[in-house]
Parts: sequence; C-alpha cells; structure tokens
Amino acid sequence: MEKPARVIEIFYSYAHEDEALRERLEKHLSVLSQQRLITGWHDRNIHAGEEWAQEISVHLDTADIILLLISPDFMASAYINSVEMKRALERHNAGEARVIPVILVPVYWEDAPFSKLQALPIDGKPVMSSYWSNRDEAFSNIAKGISDAVKKLPPKTKEQWLKDGSAYQGAGLYQKALNASEEAIRLDPKYATAHKRKGDALFGLGNFEGALEAYERAIQLNPNYPTPYGGRGDVLRLHYRRYEEALASYEEAIRLDPNFADAYHGKSRALQLLGRLEEAQVADEKARQLGYS
Repeated sequence: MEKPARVIEIFYSYAHEDEALRERLEKHLSVLSQQRLITGWHDRNIHAGEEWAQEISVHLDTADIILLLISPDFMASAYINSVEMKRALERHNAGEARVIPVILVPVYWEDAPFSKLQALPIDGKPVMSSYWSNRDEAFSNIAKGISDAVKKLPPKTKEQWLKDGSAYQGAGLYQKALNASEEAIRLDPKYATAHKRKGDALFGLGNFEGALEAYERAIQLNPNYPTPYGGRGDVLRLHYRRYEEALASYEEAIRLDPNFADAYHGKSRALQLLGRLEEAQVADEKARQLGYS
C-alpha cells in the first residue's frame, strides 16, 4: 500500500474481558506497525503513577482511527459508553477521526449509536462466529479493512495538528506537542500560532533558547499577537533573569490584550524581582480579578 505522510495513530476502545482478542488483532496489524504505517494505543500503555483518565482523554483526542471492539462486555460498560464511545463519535462526526466498529462477539448492536458506521469484519460478521473457519480468518479480514482505511485517510490540516499539540501540551507530553507544532509549521511556515505553541513545548522541555527563538518568530510574523509576548517574558524572567526586558514584554502583551491574566501575573513577578513591590501588588490583584489562580 502507499505509505501515508505520517504514522497513523490507532486507539483501541475495548472491554478488559476482551483483552485476548484485542491482543490477537494487534498481532494481525503488526505488519502495518513494523512498516511505521500505524502506531497503536490502549489503556494498558498507561504506566504506574500516570493519571489514567487524562491519558485516555489525550489519546482519544489525537487518534486518527478509533476502533470500537464490540462485545457484550463493551456494550455493558458505562465508562466506555459515556466517555470513550461518546467522544469517539463526536470526533468522527466532526471529521477529525475515523471510527470503525469491530464486531468481536455476537451481540445486538443495530440500535447502538455507532450502528450507522461500516463495521468490520465484512458485513459485520462477528469474529467469534461460525461464519469464519477460525478467528484468524476474521482478523485477517479486519486487518485488510483497517489497512484500506489507513490508506484513504486525508492528511491533517495545520489546525488539526495544532489542536493535537494543545492536547499533548495540557497533558505534559511536551515532545509530542513539539512534533505537532512542527508539523503545523511544515504545512505553513508563516503560521504564527504554531510558532508560539512550539515555544510553549520547548519551554516545557527546558529548551529555553529554542523557546525564546520560537516566541520571537511568532512576534515577527504577527506583531499584534499578545500571547507570544507573554511567553517571551516568561523565558526572560525565569531563565535569563533579564527582568526589565521581561517586564517590557509583559506590558506589550497587556497593551495588546488588557484582559491577559497570565501577562499580569508575569508582570507582577518581574516587578517583585525588580523591587517595585507596590506596583507588583497592583499587577497581582489585576491578575486575580481576571481569573488567574
């Protein structure tokens, strides 16, 4: 098959009772994984100490294909129905992801929210049914269907890459956020918002020189864009300790957006470090009034 321009991320939504079947499906998709056509994610990838709900949410919001592994246990799961399937169908209907039901075990699903979608295996014949001579025949059919879906996926827009990056940034996955912002920049080198988000990711990774450069580039592309001034102020204040320059950057952000709470907070901290305590207190109070916490 023709190799897509990027690795397609697949999210497995499944009931734990069906874990053995999910693992078998993954083996049938291994040829796509080995060729770097796809990468798979499911909740067994969550490591000790990580917030499982946040991890699931991030990958639900960034996956290109979401597989619903249908069985009686899947259908009976309140969490899957109220969170995973709900969000998956929202993204499918918005054109942000492709949702594919995979029928594992015979179960009534014709009135389910996903029933309008084309299911796998062919004609929605369950993997565990007499239609197939064995389950691997069914999984082979599923793998072929997923391969076809991967090939037909349209490329992500710069806005979609930026949305993915925002999800990764919020979860502290800074390298993935950086990769997403760079994909957006690849599509549009003059996309100021992507350069600003690149600065945020680099800041999270501790690459302050790169972050400052990205913020400066965003400002150069759009001098009236307030948030990169705030980011630049943070780098100058927290890393370079150039407090006067940081203060000037925060004040420019506030001039462009008088309701920029983060900029008032940064201004307060810069003023404190400059020994201008009364002015710092005023700026801090303004930040609080605007909702900074």
